[in-house]
Amino acid sequence: MNAAASRFQGARAWLARDHGASLIGVAAENAFSLVGSVLVARLLSPDARGELARWVYWSAVALGVGTLGMTSALPQLVGGGRLTLDAVRRLLPTLALGLVLVAIAAGTVLAPTACPTGPCAAGWRWMLYCGVPGGILGALGAGVLVAASRIKVLMVTRALAAAGRVGAIAALLIVGVRDATATAIAFALPMGAAGVTLLAATHPSLRPPARGALVTALGRGMAVHAPALAAIGLTMANQGWVYSRLPSDAGGLYAVAAGAAATLQVLSLAELTASTVPMAHPQSGWRAVRTALWRTSSWSVAGVVAGAVAAPIAVPLIYGAPYAPAVVPFCILLAANGAENVARVGQSALQSRGHPKTAWVIDVVRAATLGACMLGFAVRGGIAAVAWATLASQAAGAGVGLLLLRFARRRSSVVA
Repeated sequence: MNAAASRFQGARAWLARDHGASLIGVAAENAFSLVGSVLVARLLSPDARGELARWVYWSAVALGVGTLGMTSALPQLVGGGRLTLDAVRRLLPTLALGLVLVAIAAGTVLAPTACPTGPCAAGWRWMLYCGVPGGILGALGAGVLVAASRIKVLMVTRALAAAGRVGAIAALLIVGVRDATATAIAFALPMGAAGVTLLAATHPSLRPPARGALVTALGRGMAVHAPALAAIGLTMANQGWVYSRLPSDAGGLYAVAAGAAATLQVLSLAELTASTVPMAHPQSGWRAVRTALWRTSSWSVAGVVAGAVAAPIAVPLIYGAPYAPAVVPFCILLAANGAENVARVGQSALQSRGHPKTAWVIDVVRAATLGACMLGFAVRGGIAAVAWATLASQAAGAGVGLLLLRFARRRSSVVA
């Protein structure tokens, strides 16, 4: 048995064990997030909910820019034998400082968009200077914990952070503080605490990084980050447009619809957590790819159907009558999230199988489709039109991703 195969001995058992743990953990995290979104809707009017959504969205953009792909790159490098866990731990202090500065700089540039009506409110500052750094530290910690197969630690910490956010929002509801800034603080503090906890759980080393390790990590990170940056640009074409151009109450309705529909992403998040390393296996990787895609697509279809049937009654009942207009956008965005699940797993599979640049094509297709739809009809419509444009984009990306995987598999068979 060669060295690469030896590192992956027992991959099937690892998949069976950690997929269940990651699915349960991400399901718990998303359940808390869903409860939190319901409490926020009950706490805030659609107008105030839209203001909060704007701060949360643009801080998430800054966070997405700042991670530089490390959440995916680190487990891929360890799984592929390019870096050892010790080398990665020695990189963590340098990466943490550098990426936090990059993310805050990105947020500073985005501040005029996040605060279009005047000076930035305290809520935005809390998200930028507490939530975003915590998110960066959490992303690094998550990458190392996945590489070390410490899935349970990762899942428990993230679920506890989501539970803390729910508790803080519930406290605001109980005491009657119906303010977007206070709610932003309730988002930012648990995020910061979780980031510090996750990074500490990796046992970062203060020893100097190994020679070439930083270049290797950044090189792989930028390769896998390019599709993520394209995805961020993709969201700026729809979500960014909603939160920047439409009235705050429309933004609040869209935030509720998008947040509820995003719960379906639990499927791809769990799959990526459990399957990134097995898909990189030099011998059995393609088998892991097929398993991951079949599992993700099957459960996504079931989730879309169930959600669409329940939505007309569930959305106004759970979120409140003011949010009843969110039902139609929710159903459309739920289908879009189902397609995105397949596209995300397909992208990760291409990256894990040594085709990171090919994965860019998926986001190019999604961006082109979304841009055409937005320019064609969505910018003249409301949030439902934006949702339809999003669905068209994600469906196109999923279809192209499956085709690219098929071609990559054929090429690997010919080479072999």
